[in-house]
Amino acid sequence: MPILEKLRQVVKEFENKKGEFSLVMLIPTEPTLIDSKFTLLISASWLDKENQRKGIELITNCLRRVLNDIEFSYIARVTIIHSSDKSVKAINSAFPVKNSIFRLANLNVFGVQIDEAILLESNRVDDSKYIAQNIHA
Repeated sequence: MPILEKLRQVVKEFENKKGEFSLVMLIPTEPTLIDSKFTLLISASWLDKENQRKGIELITNCLRRVLNDIEFSYIARVTIIHSSDKSVKAINSAFPVKNSIFRLANLNVFGVQIDEAILLESNRVDDSKYIAQNIHA
């Protein structure tokens, strides 16, 4: 799926500029449909410091630049979750994924049963090096 590779590109771009993500996960809005749209769940300590609306705008603007119109239409929603959220930490512990595409099935997180999902990033992030970079920049 070319869209996944383009999403990896978006992740890498933000990691180079802002810092790592704790979680980047795609969840189909209608898993039974072949052409389902996706909710893009994102968590990063650098996003925790942003206004929710501004954070979504940052991500969405980058997606619009990298994805074509058809690919972008598959992203139904972008949701930012605080990096200290219990479900984020649980996914990080159970499924450490870095720079990959990892498919999950039948899991219960965020109080919701998720039949399937695609993890692009899931890792505990020590953002102290990014804080230091920003202070000295």
